Amino acid sequence: MENKIIHHFVKKKRRKLFLEYAKEMEENMKRSLTCSIDQEIFRNPTLLTCGHTFCLTCVKKLIEIAKEKGQNTFPCPLCKHNNNVQEEEFKPNHLAKSQVETLTLRCRNTGCNQLLKGCEWEKHEEEECDYRRCKCKNRANGCLFESAYKDIHPHLMEDCEHYACKYQKYGCSFLGRKDSIIQHCQNNECIYHKLRGFLKGTYEKQCREIADLKYKLNQQSEQLGLLENRVRNEITGNNNNHYDNHYDDDETINYSSNNNNDTSDEEDTNSD
Repeated sequence: MENKIIHHFVKKKRRKLFLEYAKEMEENMKRSLTCSIDQEIFRNPTLLTCGHTFCLTCVKKLIEIAKEKGQNTFPCPLCKHNNNVQEEEFKPNHLAKSQVETLTLRCRNTGCNQLLKGCEWEKHEEEECDYRRCKCKNRANGCLFESAYKDIHPHLMEDCEHYACKYQKYGCSFLGRKDSIIQHCQNNECIYHKLRGFLKGTYEKQCREIADLKYKLNQQSEQLGLLENRVRNEITGNNNNHYDNHYDDDETINYSSNNNNDTSDEEDTNSD
């Protein structure tokens, strides 16, 4: 009985030590897969020409800073080696990416504590998590609201006052909530909405006029073709008649000259 207790205690101790060792190994791997710029696990790990790895977004920021300063190179944050600002020179670090995919990582969005595999972690944080940070789609109209994704829909349906009239591109500057935008058009408060019926009728009328003009143009084209054929035939007939008349005149002249020659021959014979 005592041996069983000792064996159970040793087994439990070994399991605890193994779990602690595995956790320590995972933490060490996480530290080795942490970007030294943003101090986060690599997202799209990218190799510089010097061999050091950083997140792709961090590399792009370094490139942007160098371009703003008018420089063609930027130094590596670790070894200060100069790297060209051309992005095509940098290649993805597939080894680091595969190692990240083996880790178990916690979602970093505030309010979400979900644990995920590394292969699912990035997509979850950026596309699927209800706590990911999102901006109002009416930001271009002046709305500065920014919150978790789950709070964006209620904001758009009830609170956002920066919906633009659908005739904004034509010049309407009205802004308001979603329901007020609908009333703005239905109550004919929008001058561009009032003009819609007039413009639509004018457009349809012009389309009909264009269709009539095309029909008349086709008819005149057909008549012009018939006239061209008639003129061409008349010209061809006149040329043939002129050729025939010219041929008859030549024969008459030849016949007259032959008769004159015969008469002169007879006169010469009688004189002899």
